Amino acid sequence: MRFTRRLQTIIFSFSLIPILLVILIAMISFIIRFDPFVRETVAYDADLYASKIQTYIANEFVQMHAILESSTFLSRFESRQAYSSLQENLLYYTEVHPDTKALYVEDNERTILVYHDPLYPARSSHMLDITSLRKGPTQKLVSPVITSPAESAEDVYIMMGMPLYEGEEFEGSIISVLDLSYLRELAHDAGMFESTFRLVIDSHGSIIATNMADKGYWSIQDFDNISDLSDKIEPSYTMENKRGTIEYSFNGERSLGQYQYIPELGWTVFTGIATNEIYLPVLESIPLFLFFTLLFLIALIFSLQFISNQIGHPIQKLINGIEHIRNHDYFHHIELEGNSEFSSIADSFNLLIDHVAKDTQQLRRLNNELDMLTTHIPGGLFKTTLDQAMTFLFVSDPFVSLTGYEKRESLISVTGNSFMETVHPDDRPMVRQIIQHALLNKREGNFEYQTSSDSGFKWISCSFKIHEDTSDGVNPVLYGMAVDATAMHEAFVQLRSSDERYRILLEQTDEVIFEWSVLQNRFLFISRERNWIRMFGRGFPNHANLSLGDLYDMHPDDKVRFIATLKTVIREKIRGTKIEVRLSKAVEEEKHIYIWTRFLLTSMFDNQNQVARIAGRIQDIHEEKIEALRLIGLSQTDPLTSLMNRRGFEASVVRILDLAEPHTNQHVLVMLDADNFKQVNDTLGHLHGDQVLKSIALHVKQVFRNTDIFGRLGGDEFAVCLINFTDMERLEVKINVLIDNLRKDNLPCSIGIAKYPQDGETFTELYTSADHALYVVKNGGKNGYSFAKRGRC
Repeated sequence: MRFTRRLQTIIFSFSLIPILLVILIAMISFIIRFDPFVRETVAYDADLYASKIQTYIANEFVQMHAILESSTFLSRFESRQAYSSLQENLLYYTEVHPDTKALYVEDNERTILVYHDPLYPARSSHMLDITSLRKGPTQKLVSPVITSPAESAEDVYIMMGMPLYEGEEFEGSIISVLDLSYLRELAHDAGMFESTFRLVIDSHGSIIATNMADKGYWSIQDFDNISDLSDKIEPSYTMENKRGTIEYSFNGERSLGQYQYIPELGWTVFTGIATNEIYLPVLESIPLFLFFTLLFLIALIFSLQFISNQIGHPIQKLINGIEHIRNHDYFHHIELEGNSEFSSIADSFNLLIDHVAKDTQQLRRLNNELDMLTTHIPGGLFKTTLDQAMTFLFVSDPFVSLTGYEKRESLISVTGNSFMETVHPDDRPMVRQIIQHALLNKREGNFEYQTSSDSGFKWISCSFKIHEDTSDGVNPVLYGMAVDATAMHEAFVQLRSSDERYRILLEQTDEVIFEWSVLQNRFLFISRERNWIRMFGRGFPNHANLSLGDLYDMHPDDKVRFIATLKTVIREKIRGTKIEVRLSKAVEEEKHIYIWTRFLLTSMFDNQNQVARIAGRIQDIHEEKIEALRLIGLSQTDPLTSLMNRRGFEASVVRILDLAEPHTNQHVLVMLDADNFKQVNDTLGHLHGDQVLKSIALHVKQVFRNTDIFGRLGGDEFAVCLINFTDMERLEVKINVLIDNLRKDNLPCSIGIAKYPQDGETFTELYTSADHALYVVKNGGKNGYSFAKRGRC
């Protein structure tokens, strides 16, 4: 009973008084902190509203950028189809985003290329000054509020501009006309207080959004008859002071507000509440506090009586039972009636005492098993101090055998009970250094050392951990496990010898060798540096990336083919392939040339039969390739005119037509035949005839583009393939210029013209159509030109 009375006194003293103090302090703290809380809430509302506005505007810029992601840059709009695609993008965007009233795309001279605006031309993108957009690709522009022209009296909007760059070149801009309805909806979001007032103005004081029910307010000055707010948050003031708290009057009531200036938009966001809402909750909460305090006092009195009966008596019996345990009376059981928690504690306590003897026997058995484990594991265990000699505190029998001794006594006697005496003298400094480093860092590590005994030398690998141990009165101590590493060390020596032989073999070849990891996207191995210098005039580049063809400035014409081949090897799991590309070689300090090389690639597969690595060799085949190309050029070139011969011309045109699409490409085949050329040969001789042919070839090349394909098909017959030539009026001008130039040199010719795909989709069809048109000219008096009739001959 003594404990019960003491419990009642303690619970009453330490419950009633502190809780009354806590209630009083809580009320005072609530009163003191409520005003700052209200101010923080208003500031949070302003910050949240500003964040929503910035997020919305940023999202609109992202959507504007997405309009052109499926289209090309402005500088490449060379077809009506490209403009049509962009126009469809604008129309689709305005349908999906009803807030967007209009969209414009301009070039760098502010010419409107594409637009969608029902009010155009009364409203135009030229209403927005985009000078700032030319400063860089990250620039963005938002206009102040614009009210005219509009579809209705309530139609106000802003204009947003974003630059379009290709590389560092300004290509133009995209401009959006954005309705303010969504921003006004945000202003009407519910606030924490009933009198929450929200307002957004631009740099001119025009109202962008507000939650006022009356929609007749267009400028902050419109509030002057009911508020002094225009003097408090004047745009020039908020631009200088980015955020702050102000007190103002509104409809005759004192109010508190928070403003925040958004620099990138030039807008000021404001949130305010009436001051009387700050103190009203405080006054309303006082009666509630008093009511709950009274309830608590009543509940505390009843709880004290209940706790005394339910807790005091059982605890007293538990205390008595513990006193028996302190006197080593393990046969005393605590008896409690009922099914309370204390009864369960007493039963558990009694059960614990019953298991003490049993657990003692179990502990003894576990110690025996531990001794067996330390004796039979494939390694030796030891424990030492961290003094200079590293005195042994424990060694297992396997460790004794590992160090070459038969008995533990022999090890301790010979080594003086010192671990360091088991380490070869040459390895002792290394072992001490590793242990000292571990002691200052992770307190664990490993090392290898030699040990010598009557049985010979051995290599031992040791893993250790340093631990704070007070069981032996020595602190700290090192726990270690040692295993025989002699076989592994000998294998390592053999591997190092094998690597040395491999290195010598690599030094005997002039080729460069590498190994590339597909998964890690990096080189795992490369040849010695001088092999790369001998082949490319400089060392291996650190930024090299095989998967991107980024190696020694690979020729652009070869890079696409190289990347495609590499992807095919990986995707189709090709074991070996070769590819010839041109790489840059430094021949002087600042001079580089392209040389032909051959990549010999071999795939290496992982366990899932996927290409994991690629081994390769690079060979210098420049002279071989140049000679091959020279021979190919000779076989496809007419020696008299230096134009392509018939075989070379036909092969080139066939390649062009194989890649052509009838709906997107338009090529032209021009056939030219010298009039009365046989008469020239017969009267003036073949040498003069050869000179005539050279002159015709020269005139043809002067009139047409260098990118076109020229050929002499045989005798006095010439041909030109105009690639992607769509302007037929310009073509006729060039044909007339050619005929006039030939007439001036007394070189009359007949010309037939066929168009792809109208007059043929193959070389044979185009040739037949052009040849038919040529003979129409021949039969009509010669010295002229004719287009093939529509349809294929």
